[in-house]
Order: sequence, then structure tokens, then C-alpha cells
Amino acid sequence: MNMTHLLRGASVLAIAGVAAGCGSGLSGEYGGDQCLYDKLVFESDDRVYVTFFGVEQPGTYRVDGDRVIVTAASGDALVFKKEGRNLEAGAFGETMVCRPQ
Repeated sequence: MNMTHLLRGASVLAIAGVAAGCGSGLSGEYGGDQCLYDKLVFESDDRVYVTFFGVEQPGTYRVDGDRVIVTAASGDALVFKKEGRNLEAGAFGETMVCRPQ
């Protein structure tokens, strides 16, 4: 992975903010060695806290079937797919896997 691309893409979520969402019931902390982010903390009220390089930023998320859409203030979104208990997303030509912690 090119670090410049990694940082640019990750900053979309690291600078997260307000966006609409609907009740989804997802909650808990996700992360791990194959996750781009230090951690993602999902609250049951559609808030998510994204920690990247030690900086925590708020955002929102919604669940649509087996997909979890995390939205940043810019309107950009990252779509994770639920695979069992894990969340997976394409990131710079590779698969990022965020596991429950």
C-alpha cells in the first residue's frame, strides 16, 4: 500500500462528522492488525467513533442488509460488508478486515 494513498483515504473517515442514519442496532469496538483504523466504536444510536493514528473523530453509520456504511462530514462514505462477525472493506486494492475487539 502506498502510504500517501492510505493516509488520504483514511482521512475521509478520520475527519468524520454529521450525516443522516437510521436505527441499525450495530454496536461495539472493531479493529485489529488487518484494520486500517486503530479502532471503530459503533454506538447503537448510529454514531461511530473512528480512531486513526490516535485521533478520535465522530461520524455516523447505517446498516443496509449486510453492509455498514460509515459517512464522513464531506459526504464521502466507506462501505463495509459484514462477513460473520467481521467488517470487511476494500482499501487500496486490498481487503481490510476489522474484527470485534
